[in-house]
Amino acid sequence: MASPLISFFTGLGSRRVVEAVTPARTLADVVLAPQTRRALEQALAQVHHHHLIFNRWGLGERHTSGRGLAFNFAGQPGTGKTICAEAIAYDSV
Repeated sequence: MASPLISFFTGLGSRRVVEAVTPARTLADVVLAPQTRRALEQALAQVHHHHLIFNRWGLGERHTSGRGLAFNFAGQPGTGKTICAEAIAYDSV
């Protein structure tokens, strides 16, 4: 029998809360202020070079936990948070 928590997130129960989406938009589709685009590109560089930064450069030895990277989007509806998240997912595949 599946765990109630797994059933909740995978939709095995009566209601589905997570939906898998194949990203189709790219960063070229996202219109951002120059400062915001630079910050996003720096964060994506950390994602793309995670192995280099944490393994080869040794940062993983100093930071044994919390080595992931989280993107936190905030703003009014219609400001492009979802499109930006989809573009990041597309770029990170």
